[in-house]
Amino acid sequence: MSHIDTFVLSFQVQAAMATYHFVEYCTSNMLEPQFDEIISKLLRCLQKGKQLLKLWALSALAAIAKSSQDRFLEYYRTVMPYLKVVMTKAEGESNSKLLSATVSCITAIWTVFGKDKFGDDTQQVVQLLVSTPISNLEIHDPMRIEGLRAWGRLCKCLGHKFQPYMEVAIPCLLQSARLTLPDDANVEESDMKVPLLNFYEHAEVRIAAVLAMPEILKSSKAAIFEKRLLKKSPFEKLCSDIIPALVEALVKEEVIKISAVMLDSLEDCLELSGPVLNIDQIKRFLSVIMDVLDTSISIPKGDEASEQGEKVSKKVCACLKIFMKTYKGSLLQFFDQLLSRMEHMWVKDKTVKERKIALKIFADVVEEFREEALKFCESELLLLFKACNDDEPEVQEVAAHGIGVAAAFGGSIFKPLVGEAVSALNANISDSMALHRDYIMAHDAAVTALEQIYLFHKDRINASEVFSTWLSHLPIKNNLLEVKIAHDLLCSIVEMQRTNFFAKILLVFPKSSLLLQSLWPLERHQILWADDETLATEETVNRVIKQLRDFKSSSLFLVIMESLEIEQGFVMDTPV
Repeated sequence: MSHIDTFVLSFQVQAAMATYHFVEYCTSNMLEPQFDEIISKLLRCLQKGKQLLKLWALSALAAIAKSSQDRFLEYYRTVMPYLKVVMTKAEGESNSKLLSATVSCITAIWTVFGKDKFGDDTQQVVQLLVSTPISNLEIHDPMRIEGLRAWGRLCKCLGHKFQPYMEVAIPCLLQSARLTLPDDANVEESDMKVPLLNFYEHAEVRIAAVLAMPEILKSSKAAIFEKRLLKKSPFEKLCSDIIPALVEALVKEEVIKISAVMLDSLEDCLELSGPVLNIDQIKRFLSVIMDVLDTSISIPKGDEASEQGEKVSKKVCACLKIFMKTYKGSLLQFFDQLLSRMEHMWVKDKTVKERKIALKIFADVVEEFREEALKFCESELLLLFKACNDDEPEVQEVAAHGIGVAAAFGGSIFKPLVGEAVSALNANISDSMALHRDYIMAHDAAVTALEQIYLFHKDRINASEVFSTWLSHLPIKNNLLEVKIAHDLLCSIVEMQRTNFFAKILLVFPKSSLLLQSLWPLERHQILWADDETLATEETVNRVIKQLRDFKSSSLFLVIMESLEIEQGFVMDTPV
């Protein structure tokens, strides 16, 4: 190749690279003026270019499809023959790099459009994947990773129609997820790049397999519940294979960023699966997930991995919450294993992160197992009350939320401690700093917890005093989690009381535009909103509307409306 040819090729490669990076962040409208020319030139690169140029052209085409969405459909029938030719030629030449890039481009395009748009074009790619023993390929073979990704993408695109390929895809995915690192004992210290390279290559293969697993389960579930193509038992068997594989994949990862990716998939699979694990597997899950949690919280604040550590901690809590809900009947025997790890995390000398997570897990355990849980950790409630007035506002918030959960679900176990709980919450919301921006989230959580005590333990408190304190701190609208709980509880309180009780509540609502808006012909979506944020669930909104309509038919309505007009200068124009 002459110097001129080399220069031209280098220039073309740089242009294809620039195109890829540019279109990644473009919208269809931005690309519109040059759409024809860009695609035409990229197809020319595929037809006549050298390998490096083809690789970047393939990446650019996939990026264009993602950015332009339906606009790319006009070019789909033009582009696909070029991609198939490149794939066929690469396959014939055993060119793994180009083959994997082409499969990646094709399946990425399909993921954008869905199964109804690409019809029968899958056959050639599927046949390639079926005939390629991906698990036998070298770990560094680019087709191994891309083949795993392709199975996941195909599954996502095809939905229940993916079922015929399960027998090929599943063993390959499971084997790849369970990969172990090679024995590096014989590697000399001077060649440390080798084990590091091996680690990341193995990790990349495992991640590709792990990310495909939720799509496999979604496909199988769709087949069961939409098309009835399978009996339920094969789906359960699939889940019982996939979830332990994900757990063991977590064991093999020491890089926190990789753990976050795997936990994403594990969370999705747990939501889909139902109870499929045996007792030993449940015990193993708890052990692994708590080890991952310990690793994530041990990362010092300010470390470059600390942000990923936070994400992992949250994901662990999310996975645990789903796990507890799914395996409620089997987990009581593991309370010691779960709560003992948590208890040592929330003492005063631990970090804010550790105490927050411990309190969060405690609240989730109580919410799921109710009185049964508090039998195991009744003494921990006293620590919860102290934490409600911790020096750290983040700890205060989680502790106050935990008190509310214990009040709602703790039943007879919580009753003897109601007085101490009220004292702790009152101290929180009456503190001089309670409404400061650093503490307002904790304040809102404490107000909601007080409301839960009033609703569920009114017989054990000075109800009038607690009610007045709680009412005087309404409305809350900063802590969106708590405000949704609060407004739902408020509906329950209104439903339990007589109409004249509603008069007191009604005086609070207008301050946050929560109630009076629904008395007039406004759009329904404006009810229970503030600053573009919804302050209630759909169910709560419907309950508020019903309560208001019922209340408007009562004899007190006009009297209260007149009172509101006088006290707040509110003018009623056109009632619904």
